[in-house]
Amino acid sequence: MRLGVRTAAWALALSSIPMLGMAVLTFYSSRTTLREEIDSQLLSAARSELATVSQFVSDAAADLSTWSNLHIIQDVLTDDEEGDASRELARLVRQSSSFTEILALNDRGRVVAATRAAYIGLDLANSTAFRDATTRGAYRSDIERSAIIDRDALTIAEPIRADYDRNTVIGALIGVIDWQRVSGNLHELTVLGARQDRDRRLVLRDPGKAMPLYDTIGAEPSAYASLPYSAGLRMAEFDGRAYLIGTAVAADGGGLKRPWLLHTLVSTATADASVLELRDRFIAFGIVFLLVSTAAGLAFARSLERPIVALQMAASRLAERDFDTPLPAARSDEIGSLTASFDAMRTALKSNEQQRSEAEQKILRLAYYDQVTGLPNRAYLKDYLASALAAAVRHHKQMAVLYFDLDHFKRINDTLGHGAGDVLLEQAAQRLNECVRGSDMLVRGAQRVAHDDRQAEHTMARFGGDEFVLVLNDLEDAYGVARVARRLQDAFVTPFKIGSDELFVTSSIGIAMYPDDGADAETLLRNADAAMYDAKQHGRNNYSFYMKEMNARARDRLSLEGRLRKAIEQEQFELHYQPQLDLRNNQLIGLEALVRWADPEKGLISPMEFIPLAEETGLIVPLGEWILKRACQQMRAWNGSALGGVRVAINLSLRQVKEKNFAALVGEVLAANQLPASQLELELTESVLMEDSDGPGRILDSLKAMGLSLSIDDFGTGYSSLSYLKRFAINSLKIDRSFVRDMEADGNDQAIITAIIAMAHKLNLDVVAEGVETREQALLLRQLNCDQIQGYWLSRPLPPADIERFASAPLAVLDSLPLNSPTPTLTLLAHEGMRHAAGES
Repeated sequence: MRLGVRTAAWALALSSIPMLGMAVLTFYSSRTTLREEIDSQLLSAARSELATVSQFVSDAAADLSTWSNLHIIQDVLTDDEEGDASRELARLVRQSSSFTEILALNDRGRVVAATRAAYIGLDLANSTAFRDATTRGAYRSDIERSAIIDRDALTIAEPIRADYDRNTVIGALIGVIDWQRVSGNLHELTVLGARQDRDRRLVLRDPGKAMPLYDTIGAEPSAYASLPYSAGLRMAEFDGRAYLIGTAVAADGGGLKRPWLLHTLVSTATADASVLELRDRFIAFGIVFLLVSTAAGLAFARSLERPIVALQMAASRLAERDFDTPLPAARSDEIGSLTASFDAMRTALKSNEQQRSEAEQKILRLAYYDQVTGLPNRAYLKDYLASALAAAVRHHKQMAVLYFDLDHFKRINDTLGHGAGDVLLEQAAQRLNECVRGSDMLVRGAQRVAHDDRQAEHTMARFGGDEFVLVLNDLEDAYGVARVARRLQDAFVTPFKIGSDELFVTSSIGIAMYPDDGADAETLLRNADAAMYDAKQHGRNNYSFYMKEMNARARDRLSLEGRLRKAIEQEQFELHYQPQLDLRNNQLIGLEALVRWADPEKGLISPMEFIPLAEETGLIVPLGEWILKRACQQMRAWNGSALGGVRVAINLSLRQVKEKNFAALVGEVLAANQLPASQLELELTESVLMEDSDGPGRILDSLKAMGLSLSIDDFGTGYSSLSYLKRFAINSLKIDRSFVRDMEADGNDQAIITAIIAMAHKLNLDVVAEGVETREQALLLRQLNCDQIQGYWLSRPLPPADIERFASAPLAVLDSLPLNSPTPTLTLLAHEGMRHAAGES
């Protein structure tokens, strides 16, 4: 049946039976039915308002749980960043609509950060909130007088868990909600659409308390005992009036400590009036509805059918993604609005279709292209390599993978920041892109996407961090690869402009060839990476072709690192000591402690083999701590012997000096062994003293203040700046063995040594010459006014027992010739047994 016919029949039927319809509506709008509806509304309102209160508490608890995971909150418990954490808590309170105060407690229950400075330092270890939060995982209080804000409040506490182990509780976060804030929200609620008064009121109760948590009118305490304790609807006397009472009980998990009760009360008189008014309105509405609907059905029957059919046709075309189908002419009635809505829907669908297409393109970009340089990424490279290898196999062609890495990029990030590092990567990518052919591909990145041939024709991409990969196709021989590698490095000759800074950056390139160095993408990339590290080991700013020995060296390095870690755990080390002779009085003035690795399989391993690896991996820190403790223990054991009170020097690395607690560690070790600080000397390289950050400087100042001696090792081979001699209170300089070795034949070496000695003496510093291997060198150094010497001529580094015998035996000393004697001679008195123990022939 057509719409116009059905509309006319409906209007006619309604107009012929109006009285019957009114009777039916009046019957179903009787007092009993409407009263039940009001009862239902009362009960529903009680549940809704209680849910509002419960949700308020639950949301507050959820916020507190989220905040307990903030890094700045966790840092204050470990790194003493109280100021930042307190400001963050104050900001959270201002942002939150729930909490009045928030306090962060450490694992001992002491407040370490809070929204108010007055709370810092409070001891809340015995509070129920702290105990429950740290042992049971959370805490919710009753509405009670808060000791923190001195008002009725709801207290919530959540544990603060460590980032490194979520099972470890390192403190608690306590939030206090002023009950006036919650009750203020209740005051804004209505009962059946009307403001609260004596006829319409809300009562929120805690079953464990006589007085309610909230009642805008208030009543005698005894009156509240008449209110029900179970959920449901009932009629009862309360505060001298008859009320319909809807009661809701808080469900478990609602965020409340006990199941609160919320009563929605409406006086029976108000309920009856509402019933009658609602019935009259419903009857009037029914009559008007009958009349208007009948007239509307007859009047608009014809005008409805035609435009709706047109819209139906347009909808069918829209399902076929045809967004240009004509719509009915504009109208000023509901059909016109429907047409306009349909047109808006069609426009929105068309826009959504365009946005979906753009979003797909964006997803492809995000998946396949690096966001810093705009280049394709690692996943794109894998797809490209797969197709390039397939083409090389099919056409019997060679190809090459060049693994390209910026030298010292981490130093740029650490010095200028990651923003400057990103700018450098972008500029580097632009230069590299200009050096490749359209059929080659340079990559940086790390995601996945399907590429098309048009993109792969000329593509540069980032491989990850400061690394790029270039794929060279259709090669005839390796000479062309070398030319490309040199061209890539030449592109970096011009300095990079980063803000106001000009940076000179070099690169290292590793090259792997197909099919000689690998037949699949993973093997070629791995071997090119190994070749790149080989280029770095040979001085950087270089390129290197892959050789099979590189993987063997890499495996050996990994094996050595694993054995070194195990050796540190098992303390497979021993200290040897090399004596230092004072040329001014021919006395043994000190010892230098040198570590040796006593490997169970390979015997003693030279520090030249494992110290650089320990520096690179950070293992130098635990190893250096072991050396410090063992040297101090040995000094204590020597008390009362020939070596009692002799100063011992140990070498420090930059990684050790950067440790915040290093100065405290030295003090603890000295105290534990009852040694004076003057008996310990720390040898530092010039790189440590030239460190830009203030941390090492402060630690060296602390060590010097303790009374330790500081010396500069390998002086003259590091940085040319001597400002650190003024900045730090250095005791002595150690002339590097490279100047001593040829000093007899090389006048330049003598001039350098003379200048160092003169400068040091002007600065009141002692001078120690290292690597003295002949008596002629020793005599010449004494003539040049050098203070002390150390080297194989005196003794090789010896284990503790041998160095004790060395110290007890007569020493090899220089004749007491004047410093300007033209024919210096040397008298050697060392015992032959000692010479053999020192490793000399």
